[in-house]
Formats: sequence, structure tokens, C-alpha cells
Amino acid sequence: MRIAIIGGGPSGILSAIMLKKKNPNYEVILIEKEERLGKKIYVSGNGRCNLANNSVGEKLYHSYRHPIFTREIFENLEILKTLQELGIDLRLEDNLWYPYTEHAKTVMDVFNYHLKKENIIVKNKTTMVDYCHKDNQIEVILDKETLFVDKLVIACGGKSSSVHGSDGTIFDILKNHGYIVTPLYPGLVPVKIKEDVLTLKGIKIKCLVTLTQEEEIIYQENGEVLFKEDGLSGIAIMNCSSLIARNIENQNFDIHLDLFPHLSKNELLKMWIDKEQNGYPYLDGSLIGPLARYVENLTHTKGRKSKEELETVVNVVKNLSFTFDSLYSFKTSQVTVGGICIDQIKENFESRKENNIYILGETLDNDGLCGGYNLMWCWACALQFVNKLDK
Repeated sequence: MRIAIIGGGPSGILSAIMLKKKNPNYEVILIEKEERLGKKIYVSGNGRCNLANNSVGEKLYHSYRHPIFTREIFENLEILKTLQELGIDLRLEDNLWYPYTEHAKTVMDVFNYHLKKENIIVKNKTTMVDYCHKDNQIEVILDKETLFVDKLVIACGGKSSSVHGSDGTIFDILKNHGYIVTPLYPGLVPVKIKEDVLTLKGIKIKCLVTLTQEEEIIYQENGEVLFKEDGLSGIAIMNCSSLIARNIENQNFDIHLDLFPHLSKNELLKMWIDKEQNGYPYLDGSLIGPLARYVENLTHTKGRKSKEELETVVNVVKNLSFTFDSLYSFKTSQVTVGGICIDQIKENFESRKENNIYILGETLDNDGLCGGYNLMWCWACALQFVNKLDK
């Protein structure tokens, strides 16, 4: 059996290793367009490599069209055990699993060891141009040569972070083979807003983030928000961005920040009245300077405040609202929203359109929140594919 895997990312690498361990007589060829494998793995978790999350389930993914498929993929799969058995020691931190060293390079060192040990053929700086069925085999047309294989696995990723290898060209190839590709949008990405927040650039705050669409609450999360020159970033904002991308046609989104989620309006009002009575500016000491001035300008309040004015400011900081304008580009996104519709593949990831063609990972229309969920999806796809191959 000769199998070609297109894409040296998490799904492709783990598929190659586990395939060869399970079937030593198989010839496995891993093809990657970049100079080295695993470029996205190296930068995941800001270099610490958030491998997985302690909690998982279909509700954490945006596969709303096929939640049962997502749930079944994770059932009975021992992702953490598999990674540990390969030699990656793990540590748990706030439900997030990292390599014990907290360095992504450790993960790739382990993977590269097994790729070499299992005699997996790795072709770097090589791009797939197309493929076709010929004489009971699959002709894989590469930019440098042509291969004939028994099975072809497509694990190229999506369109996000092209600098790390996934530029979306695979979708043009698959469209030419008759596959339906849902619209592609950048996910887990900063968002641009209509308000002028240039004076707040670089400020980080911890707050409660609420995403609304036409005043209906879509999502909430406590987390850190980073102000950019024209928008908002931070994990909570990026999670909001993927939900926005799923419904981008209906633009009316607003993002609300509760700057004091641990205090009720009455508690905050009392605290600020006490500060005013003691002769200290009520906002200073509660908010960083530029943000305090932003709130003052927004509420047209300066100097000592009456109780009524303080109530107005309290209402604003408990619901500091921004109007969604647009998403940042694919270059800054961590995952692609959209892709190959899941109903075009079987439970073993084989195409329903073409025999012996398999599609895994981010190339499929399924994306998760921040927190290791997208890597977990890639690991799960790889393990499910290997476990169910030829069954």
C-alpha cells in the first residue's frame, strides 16, 4: 500500500506516523510545500503549543451543520494518551494541555524523530498541482514530479496564516473536482470597529466580553482585551470573530465590555462616590489613564461629579459598546472558517465523491474556539482516519 499525504501540519504529520506504526509495510509519503514541517505547530500557543483542552465537545466547535459528526469523532479517541506514548510529556494549566517543556519545538522534535524512525518519506518544498484517478491508482501531480499511489490524504489546512504554509490553494483544486466549498473567512482574528480608539492602542484590560447581534446575546466570555489602533484583539475577541464570520452576511454586531464584571453597578457607584468625597478623581486608580480619559470624553464628564453623572459613567463602563466594522485579514487569523462541507466525507474521512481520497483537519468546514480546540480537531481527524482505514 502506497499512501501520499499532502500537508505537513498537525493532521498530516500525526496521520503519517500512526499509519506507519500500525502498518509497517505501507509506504507513506508526506508532502509539504514549506521548507520545514509543522510551521503552525511551532507558533501555536505563542510558541508554548497548546496541544489540547481538558473539556471537549461539539458545542465548542462551529460545525453547527453536523454536530453529531464532531461529537462522534472525539468519542473513544485517546488523544492525550497517544501524544504521551509518542514521547511528549504533558502539563495541565487551567484546563489547557502543553508539552511539559512549554516549547512547541519539543513537539516537533518528537514528531521528527518518529518520522525518521518509521522511514516515512518526507518531501519538503513540494507542492501538489492536481491529482486524477488512473488505472486503479491515483496520479498525484506535483510541481517537481508525478507520483502514483493507492490512497491520497489531503490535510493542507485552510487559508489562514499563509506565511506558515496554508494559503487556501487546495480549495481551488478541490472545487475543480466537484467539491462544495463553503465561503471562507478568517477566524480567531482581531476585529475592526467603527469607533476611534487610536488613543487606546496597546492597552490591555480584563473584562467581560459580550457579543450581540441586533441586541441578541450571541456569546459571552471573561478574558483579556487588547486595543489596537483600529479595533480589538485578545482571546475573547478572537472567539467572537469566528462567530461573526459564521454570520457575516448579517452585519449588525456589537461588542460590549463590562470593565468591572466583579462589581455590581451599585457597588461601583458607592466606591466612586467614596473616592469623590475623599477628594480623589473617581476614575483614576480604577482605569488606566488613556482609558479613563476616553470614558470622560465619551460621557462628557470631567472634574468632580454629581451622583447623577457618576451613574451615567457607571452605566457606560459596565457596558462599553463598540460597533463591528470588519474582520482582520487571513494573514493574522489563526483558523479558517469554512471549507469542504462535512457531508461530502464519510466517517473515516474518505470522500463520498471519489474513492481513496481522504480529507482531514482544517480543510474541512469545522473550526473551534481558542484553547487547543483546533489542534485537538486535527489530532482527532488523524487518529480517526488511521483507526478506520479500510474498515
